[in-house]
Amino acid sequence: MKKILPIILILLVTGCANVAISLGTIGVVTDHSGNAIQAKVEMTHKELTNKSKSTTTEADGKYTMSGLRTWTPIPFSAIRMWAIVKVTAPGYEPYEYEIEGLKSVPETVKLEKK
Repeated sequence: MKKILPIILILLVTGCANVAISLGTIGVVTDHSGNAIQAKVEMTHKELTNKSKSTTTEADGKYTMSGLRTWTPIPFSAIRMWAIVKVTAPGYEPYEYEIEGLKSVPETVKLEKK
């Protein structure tokens, strides 16, 4: 055990020990009358290039997305866990919002007609 502890400390201090952290979002997409809209939802990490994921809403306008994984050194990291979520649907103005951290807060998206 005495030999393993220094190795673990070195890995932690140098940032060689990594963990996967995953961003996610949930919500519903409607028009201003409350009618469900079929839409595309895309989540893109704000700092890391080529880190995005997309899905489409279900028939009732609901969506759930997780798994935008980021490997980050522990216990400290300069990489923030934040992303832009963009919602688009034909005939409607795009809608964007930011998420930060690991807790998903339901977002109600009301799209405006073009």
